[in-house]
Amino acid sequence: MRAEFLLAAALAAIATGQVPQPTITAVENNYSYIYSGLPNYGIAQGSIFTIFGTNLATASSGLQALPLQTTLNGVSVQIAVGGITQALLYYVTPTQIAGVLPSATPIGTGFVNVIVNGRTSVLAPIKVVQSAFGIAFGMELIIGNGGIPYAAVLDIGGNLLSSTN
Repeated sequence: MRAEFLLAAALAAIATGQVPQPTITAVENNYSYIYSGLPNYGIAQGSIFTIFGTNLATASSGLQALPLQTTLNGVSVQIAVGGITQALLYYVTPTQIAGVLPSATPIGTGFVNVIVNGRTSVLAPIKVVQSAFGIAFGMELIIGNGGIPYAAVLDIGGNLLSSTN
């Protein structure tokens, strides 16, 4: 009976346009996923970060093209570290948001909150650092390589770095 009541309440909220409060469970570097509180945790200025939680959006968006915007599908992300700024958003889903931390965000500790159609989450902690380790990887089918996973190191211009350069 309780499950039926909760389902009815959720359907009524959707029908009347009421949005449940967004909840943040984690704010992490998009390329390392180091948990807050662990050594080396931090979101670097100008980097991509990911917010995990519930009710973070009413619908999923696709990956956005440039120029990125500060609002996407009624969702915005505020960062408060020595002032308030807004993240640029790559995508939003009900359980995950990816955004870019503005480069001008000061180094230090502060808070993040998500706003969904006027409903604001409880503040979540964030630590902004000058730089943070992250790694992206993939697997490509390369002729003669048989699809074996590999790693590559690229410089900022996308040039392959090897032991000879």
